[in-house]
Amino acid sequence: MWRSARSSTGRTRPWCTRHAGASVDSPPLERTRTVKTTNHLIGTIGSDPRTGTLTDGRPYVGFRLAVNHDYFNSETGAYESGDTSWYDVAAYGAIAQACACSLSKGDPVIVVGRLRVRDWTSGERSGTAVEIIADAIGHNLRFGTGSFSRRSSRRRSSGGEDPASDSGSDTEWGGLSQRPPAGPVPWESEHAQADGAPPEHAADLAPVGTGDRAAAPGDPEPALVGAEPGSSTDEDAPF
Repeated sequence: MWRSARSSTGRTRPWCTRHAGASVDSPPLERTRTVKTTNHLIGTIGSDPRTGTLTDGRPYVGFRLAVNHDYFNSETGAYESGDTSWYDVAAYGAIAQACACSLSKGDPVIVVGRLRVRDWTSGERSGTAVEIIADAIGHNLRFGTGSFSRRSSRRRSSGGEDPASDSGSDTEWGGLSQRPPAGPVPWESEHAQADGAPPEHAADLAPVGTGDRAAAPGDPEPALVGAEPGSSTDEDAPF
């Protein structure tokens, strides 16, 4: 998994301070392929969301998503645990602002976005990294309740209303109408292990689509083929 970007560090992010993480420089990627087909993923957030600001002023957020592939056993008449695929999810602009203030590790979510596959090299090693560029993210209300707070629009200098911009510039953000978070969520880096395996706490996350049943300890299976932590420099891929 790659988690870094050429983004500004130590910069105040007025749009949300719930999650924060420092960026790290990393080796370049050679090729990027974006699949234009829209993908729908239903899963559980497996890491604390990382936030930051790119050099062009756009905010970003990224997290790991665990998607369980459970199946119905006709012989037992019950659902059984299958494999778990792991995806890196990234969002930019207005959606990143809202996600940073709304999402936490362990939340069941539905992600709609484009699949981006990238080939990377680092010294003598190489591999393929898979990422979802999110167009929409929301909580899965099958497992709980929620409420919606609309983002307040900013005013033009002439006094007219101007809808919130997706460009993500710090100077362009209007206020975000929301309930204040219960408290800061400490940054945890263990979700990206050196060997690229899913985090150890993955088995404790409630699998989406199977009620409150927990996944078996041996279920998680990484979806990133040959991905190496910290192997990205693409300005649109900070994780």
